[in-house]
Amino acid sequence: MTKEETWRALLEMGVVTGQMPLKRWDLGGAKLIGRNLQKAYLRNVNMHKADLRGADFYKADMRGADLSYALMSRVNVNRADLYGTNLQRTDLKTAFLIETDLSTAILTEAELVSAILHGAYLNGANLSGANLSNATLYNASLRSCLLRESALINTNLISADLTGADFTGALLYNVATAGWNLKDARADYIYRSSELYNPAERDKHKISFSPGQFERMYGSSAAIDITIESRLLFDDLLSFEALVRHINKNHEGLNLSISDVSISGQLASIRVNIPRDELLNTAAMQLAASLQIAAKGSASSERFISALEAEYSMYKIIHLSEGFKMHLTRVSMNLIKQDGSVRSACSEIAGSCMEISP
Repeated sequence: MTKEETWRALLEMGVVTGQMPLKRWDLGGAKLIGRNLQKAYLRNVNMHKADLRGADFYKADMRGADLSYALMSRVNVNRADLYGTNLQRTDLKTAFLIETDLSTAILTEAELVSAILHGAYLNGANLSGANLSNATLYNASLRSCLLRESALINTNLISADLTGADFTGALLYNVATAGWNLKDARADYIYRSSELYNPAERDKHKISFSPGQFERMYGSSAAIDITIESRLLFDDLLSFEALVRHINKNHEGLNLSISDVSISGQLASIRVNIPRDELLNTAAMQLAASLQIAAKGSASSERFISALEAEYSMYKIIHLSEGFKMHLTRVSMNLIKQDGSVRSACSEIAGSCMEISP
């Protein structure tokens, strides 16, 4: 739509009256619930506290508009131009922002829970304090954006470009990160916690970084995602951590590191990072072999666990004399290359399938 066509459409909706103003349009507090404004011209318009829930702004020109404190849940702004818009404290829950240009936009403390930002452009955007829990930012561009004190809980950042982004104070929990680009990304500290509204509990999971350490620890690397099913999950997670250290000690160059653990009932999902793609099979085979030994509960298993306890001062929750072993029911692995491609590697630990295919 042209500017004139957009004004006529707003007149027909009863949102505005009179002649089109020469100065900035004021639609502050306007109610446009469910309205169709595809390709509308709303550049630099004041829509502060407007109610836009469920409205359709597909390919609309909203560059430089003030949408602060607006209600925009379930809105469709796919492929719209929101460059430099003010979206401070805007409610964008479950909004559709596919391939939307939000570069340099102000999204401080915005609610983006379960929003779809597939392929969106957020270069230079300020997302400080924004809630991006359960949001999808697959293949999005967030170069040099501010994510300080944001909530990234169950967020999909697969193949996202986060070059130069600042994560200081962000909550990162169960984030999908395969293929993300963290070149020059930084953080003074983050919280590996989902406790968004419980600061005391959240602070228990604070991780601080020296300059460059965040990028080195969390930058795109090969990884193995392991799912463990166990009757005594906490005990077995302690054993698993010791297994990883044991493998690193005996296989120079593997440098395995546990980057994420999420727990649900008797299931644990663990991400183990590996420096390079070519080490994936070796790492998976070593993990599979060690888990097989530890799960069998045989004499060799007891000696193996005993050695781990002696070497790493593991806390003995169950004594060896009581038949200590890892109580694994099922273990599955996915091998993830640096480009984000995934291959299933093995399945049941209590059964016979632990082979790693080349």
